Amino acid sequence: MAILKFNCALALLFVATSACTAAPPAPGAIHIDNALDKCQQITAQSIDLAPIPTLRLDFKSLASTAECGCKSMLNGYSVAIKLDGFTRRVLSGTFKFPKQSPITLPLASQAELIKGQNLEIAIGCEAPL
Repeated sequence: MAILKFNCALALLFVATSACTAAPPAPGAIHIDNALDKCQQITAQSIDLAPIPTLRLDFKSLASTAECGCKSMLNGYSVAIKLDGFTRRVLSGTFKFPKQSPITLPLASQAELIKGQNLEIAIGCEAPL
């Protein structure tokens, strides 16, 4: 599995240049654990904090996700933080890779839940509905 690291410089730049409203602080480092790395190359592109925090991902399809063991076109992801030595899930969901890059995935229901936290994002297969 490939682990991608994303420096949140773009998100910090967004927060620093926000002139009218005080945006919540950006999350810390983002680590992406991509179980589909042989089928989908994923690169974190940018974070948007309003109205809910989202992560925009670029992807390149290398093969069908069926070749990575998925039984449907559905994929799952989860966002977690580590607090006091425990991993706590913030949000999880199901998505399909669109025909063209990029894709935007929610990170949390509120920016305050992830402010200043290092995020662990896991991407993999999802069971069929």
